[in-house]
Amino acid sequence: KAANEIYKGLKKLSINVSAVGDDRPVSTVRISPQGSIVATASWTGSIKIWDIDGLNLISTLGKHSDRATGLAWQPCAQNNEPLLASAGSDNNAYIWKIGEEKGKSECSPHVKLIGHQDRLARIDFHPCGRYIGTAGFDHTWRLWDVETGEQLLLQDGHIKEVYAISFQGK
Repeated sequence: KAANEIYKGLKKLSINVSAVGDDRPVSTVRISPQGSIVATASWTGSIKIWDIDGLNLISTLGKHSDRATGLAWQPCAQNNEPLLASAGSDNNAYIWKIGEEKGKSECSPHVKLIGHQDRLARIDFHPCGRYIGTAGFDHTWRLWDVETGEQLLLQDGHIKEVYAISFQGK
């Protein structure tokens, strides 16, 4: 019975807008905590910022040299400057400052997280917003300081790739 009720509700949904995100498959989509913009990551390595109402492209951030594999928004933006983190198959992670003043977005790299020896699978902010975790195919996950990019913790010893990372408290 509950499944039928859910199905009836889903039948009433419709697509409001749609957009072609990139030339290659889009790997990740994340809505900002403020709910005003959307970030996409793709297999071209591009990270793009879109307005949520019409899915109009606002900005294309710098590009990973291989597939972009993960995105995460900082849960609590400082000074109305949300941070967006991206992970890629190029073994790198980047943290970007995204300006949202008066409908203009100016995007610039904030920090590059260097240390993984193989491609990254996912990335996620700690709920406090001061730390970020990365999971990689080098059989490790790492904890980083968001402001400095310093690696605070290296957790190795996994016998296989680490595919995901998430923090409690979200």
